[in-house]
Amino acid sequence: MKEINPYKIGSRILNKNNRILYKYLYYKSVQNNREIPVIKRVKGPYLYDFDQNRYVDFYMSGGNLIMGHVVSQFTKIVKSWFNRGYSSGYPYLQSNQMLADRLGKMFDIYGREYYYLFFLNSPEDAFLSALYLLKVFGLRAGGYFTGQYSGKYYEIFGLKNAKINYSDEDYDFLIFKPETEELLHQADLLINKDKDKNLVTVMDERDFPSVYLQHNLNRWLDADIRILGNWISSGYDFGAVLVSKNILNSFFNGYSGLLYYLNNFRFPPLYKIKGAIAFLSTLVKKGGIKKLGELQRFFIEEINRIDNNKGSYFIMDGGLIFLNKDKIKDYDGFWYRMIKNGYYFPYNCELPVFVSLGCEKEMLKKTAKDLCRVLVG
Repeated sequence: MKEINPYKIGSRILNKNNRILYKYLYYKSVQNNREIPVIKRVKGPYLYDFDQNRYVDFYMSGGNLIMGHVVSQFTKIVKSWFNRGYSSGYPYLQSNQMLADRLGKMFDIYGREYYYLFFLNSPEDAFLSALYLLKVFGLRAGGYFTGQYSGKYYEIFGLKNAKINYSDEDYDFLIFKPETEELLHQADLLINKDKDKNLVTVMDERDFPSVYLQHNLNRWLDADIRILGNWISSGYDFGAVLVSKNILNSFFNGYSGLLYYLNNFRFPPLYKIKGAIAFLSTLVKKGGIKKLGELQRFFIEEINRIDNNKGSYFIMDGGLIFLNKDKIKDYDGFWYRMIKNGYYFPYNCELPVFVSLGCEKEMLKKTAKDLCRVLVG
């Protein structure tokens, strides 16, 4: 494959455009000395830039685009609603139940039997609303357990790094976001250790890899509250908070407190809810998480078969594919090299290399062969 030039037109468009948005995009594209191709359109597993170069997308928005880009079922819903006029957001009970049913078909733990489900306009709204709910409960001290703790961001909300300081703190609640099999095991130990403390547990499942990891290992962590993100809506801004019925009933005497809480929700437009329902229904028909896992394993097995297990550029952890940090010393150089050969990888080694349900096995075979040639050659 001939190396491509992803910056002939795209960077020039951004650099010469005087509008603030374009200036911001250009700044983002050259930060860390890594020019990012300016994407013009997307389809399935592919990205296309202004220079008409095509990239196989292994980033998939951090793994949140489970079925690839531009899922037709969701797009039809969006077009239909905008043709009839924009719909403001209200707490639609029927849609709530329908979405909970679809989630329940994918994961038994997400069914209406266990949780009440509330919609939010974005993953960030869902996270903030869950924190607000904890404050309404009267819980003040909280910790955040994750592999990529962003101290400044989470400390704004009074959350401390539970992975490091947990033994020294007396928490009312803990928020978990396990991103590897090791972190999942550690989180499981922490939850079981403090069952007698009535510690409220929250699962941050805004990013799909955390959900996939639990599903693949069949080790769902106990949680009183779950925060879902836009992976349930084909990547469109969407969020949801699931609150266990037991904890809701224990904290709210009657419904007055619950109604006060709901009044502070930013409910999404109905088309987003309908779109999420259509997306999840299609996902189930396509084989769901099980089929996704099969494609992940198929891809890495193809790479190992072609390369005779010598390259070891890829490793698996809990069913997720990651780049081998020991093998790649200069990730910026690696990333730029992949871009020039038509492959769009995650921005750092900590993020999974994701294969979506938008990929066919024949396409993955061809991609694995060419990718091995680029890596080894």
